Amino acid sequence: MSAIPIPELALPATASMVAEWLASSEFACKLKGLEAIVHPRFPVHEAAAQIRLLAGSVNHQARQFAAIAMGNGGAAFANDVAPLAGNDQILAVRVAAAHALFRMKTCPVSAIEGLADMLALDSEPARKIAEAALAEAPPERFGAIIRVVRGMPVDKLNLEALSALSEAAKGRTGAADGISRWLADVADKQPPIEVRMAVMAALARMTDGAHGVNGLMQVIEESPDIALRRLAIATLGSLGGIAESCHERVLRKLMNEPDAECEALLYPLVVQLRTPVDALPIPFLLERIGKSADMSLVAGACMLLTLGGNKFAAHAPAILKRHDEAGDAMKKPLAICYEKLAGQPIASTPAQGLGSANDE
Repeated sequence: MSAIPIPELALPATASMVAEWLASSEFACKLKGLEAIVHPRFPVHEAAAQIRLLAGSVNHQARQFAAIAMGNGGAAFANDVAPLAGNDQILAVRVAAAHALFRMKTCPVSAIEGLADMLALDSEPARKIAEAALAEAPPERFGAIIRVVRGMPVDKLNLEALSALSEAAKGRTGAADGISRWLADVADKQPPIEVRMAVMAALARMTDGAHGVNGLMQVIEESPDIALRRLAIATLGSLGGIAESCHERVLRKLMNEPDAECEALLYPLVVQLRTPVDALPIPFLLERIGKSADMSLVAGACMLLTLGGNKFAAHAPAILKRHDEAGDAMKKPLAICYEKLAGQPIASTPAQGLGSANDE
């Protein structure tokens, strides 16, 4: 049986073709031109003048597509993208501009105010991409971020705004101490739990995990409120390696978490904390893979096993056995896990020739 050919992406339009479409009076042609400039292989630099004109268009869709295209073009367009992150733009355009700057790995001073203001928006995705773009900004970002954060009501403070502030304050003489004191004052006002967790995360960032991490872990370990445990897991995960010192506590909680959704969230947290492979609870993971009917838990356990690669090759037969018994939806994570452990896909290995972990 011959292999099914994989279709290639259609070649992008040329700059001259796009110029013709954009100049057309027909909406369909203009739209075709806009769609063409965001093709990942479109020669952005050959159409730079036209794309810069689109960035100033009265049509918000044209400005949004221009931001995406300039993001594909790289840092040469950074100053052109910056105004599109401003308060005078609609949200879709601002998000496209922030994403473009993030991809460029550069953020001009002229974009800082607009990006900082995005940290106070109700849209979490918009706040997240603004935070990511600001991480590439020069030191001037501190003043803009602190202006926005100090202007927010305490109950409206959020993880992205406080994380951006704590990152901007690091390394600034005197600023970090002042922000730490202000964060402590915020916590003393007993704000909503979401704000308290954001404060803990900000303190952890500023102190490289010396403060804040323990408070988040206590919520994960002790709170009877499932929703709070989930929120604390997500917040701790946002810290990455800063919180790696608590990986043993996270593993203990993983093995004793009564809520399946919380347990499913703990598996990626183990990865985010850069947990050493030798610390993984292999018997627990194999039991989950072999007996759980919950696909998210099986997938999570498989993900952790794959971290060891062929170090855990002796357990490949157990993965194969569950794969053969599992329904179609569960087969994919099991197949991926098997291939990582055994070094070859299931389809290429006759089951009868595998042997077992006890054959060695």
